[in-house]
Amino acid sequence: MEILGFNFNSSIGCIFIGALMSLILYGCTCAQILYFFFHYNKRTEPFTKAIVILVWVLDTVKCVAEGQQMWFYFVQRHAQIFALLKLDNKSMGVEQLSEDVIKIVVQSYFLWKAWCFMLTKGMPMPSVFSVWVQVLYQAWIWQH
Repeated sequence: MEILGFNFNSSIGCIFIGALMSLILYGCTCAQILYFFFHYNKRTEPFTKAIVILVWVLDTVKCVAEGQQMWFYFVQRHAQIFALLKLDNKSMGVEQLSEDVIKIVVQSYFLWKAWCFMLTKGMPMPSVFSVWVQVLYQAWIWQH
């Protein structure tokens, strides 16, 4: 299939489209960060601000690693069919590590908020344990 002179075949075109969509969503993340700090800066506790900044920094690292992978496959390995078989382990590892840390941080924050909510409503603690087991199960599924 040819769009604007580019041939997006089934081998490497999907990487380009996926990275492009990821960068578009990263732009939306940056807009949300700016909106958050301009509109909720005074009402938000410092811990939540730190979580937001940490997730944004990790997302930035992930996008930079994706850009490195794009450079590796599209520029350095251009028109070399067998060179595409070699993996860029360094940037791929950085991307996977940052994604996993983002998942852990976000899921832990949601669990903490659910725990605080349950404490205010007088719900028993075993429900928090069941939520934590569910989060661990989901993390295990994503890894396999």
